[in-house]
Amino acid sequence: MPWDFDVLLDGFTDDSVVRYAEFPEMHGKEELDKFFRGRASRQKDYWLKKDLRLLMGNMIANSWECRWIDTKINKKMWRWGMEMWTMRDGKISVWEGTLNFNEEGKRNTGIV
Repeated sequence: MPWDFDVLLDGFTDDSVVRYAEFPEMHGKEELDKFFRGRASRQKDYWLKKDLRLLMGNMIANSWECRWIDTKINKKMWRWGMEMWTMRDGKISVWEGTLNFNEEGKRNTGIV
């Protein structure tokens, strides 16, 4: 999946807030751009599938799965998670997400 950073960032409000997994809370497009570019720099052959789970008022929720090759450790990786988006004027104003990931084919052995 090619990363089009301008298009991705255009989907967020200028004052967006992102609470994503273990990452520090992010504010605004500048911090979000740094986050996207950091991920893209080490994800080769990125594949993503999202499924809509909820559309109610200004809220959208989805579950997703993705795969990639981590260029830093040269291993196939897998990730699964859920996201909640609070929308304002057709853009994401709050993005909250949680995820699990591991090497492809291995069971997640994180906190139980």
